[in-house]
Amino acid sequence: PLLAQYAVLSERGLHFGWLYWQSIAFHLVMLLGAAAVFDDLYGPAFGVALFLAGLATVLMAFVAWRVWITEKKYEALLGAIEEALRAQGVTSIQTSPPSDKRGARFVVTLALAVFGVALVAVGLTTLMM
Repeated sequence: PLLAQYAVLSERGLHFGWLYWQSIAFHLVMLLGAAAVFDDLYGPAFGVALFLAGLATVLMAFVAWRVWITEKKYEALLGAIEEALRAQGVTSIQTSPPSDKRGARFVVTLALAVFGVALVAVGLTTLMM
C-alpha cells in the first residue's frame, strides 16, 4: 500500500510543480497581451491599467506561493513514506533530496511580488500626476 500511495502522491506533487510554472507563464502572457492591446493608453487610464496589472501580479505571486507550499507538503509526505519503507526493512529505498528553501521558486515568487508592487507604485504615481 505504501508504494501505491507513493506513486499517487508523486503524481500529485508533479502536478503542483507544473502548475506553479504554468500559472506564472500564463499570467505573464496575459500581461504582455494586455500591454499589446492597451498600448495607446496615457494619463489616468494608463495609471489605472498599471495599478490593476500590479494588483493582479501581486495576487499571482500569492497564488504561486500557495502552489509552492502545497508542492512542499507533498514532498514531505513522500519523505515520510520513504522513512516508513526503510523502517519496514526495505533497503533499496533512496532518500529524495529536499528542495532548497531559497531556491528558484523562492526567487521567482519574490520577484513576481516585487514586480507587482512596483507596477502598483508606478500606477499610483501616474494617477497622481
